[in-house]
Amino acid sequence: MQTATNSLGDLATIDTVTTAGGTFYSVKIYTEEAGGDEPYRLQISHADADKKTRADLSDNEILQKHLATSLARYGFTAKDLKQ
Repeated sequence: MQTATNSLGDLATIDTVTTAGGTFYSVKIYTEEAGGDEPYRLQISHADADKKTRADLSDNEILQKHLATSLARYGFTAKDLKQ
């Protein structure tokens, strides 16, 4: 599991899930705005189209880029991610 804390103090927990259909991230974002009780939930994966347009990147690199982009919408930066 990875965690990220942004400059606002919001916490994201990131689990990597692998299924027969592929790997994706299951993300929960806890914010004060939401009262800290019910987190925002995201599932982040990549499409086959991403593999075709970004052939220079591995599946894991594409998935990491999607994770960073999705978390950026909630005020997180790549530097906020921790292992």
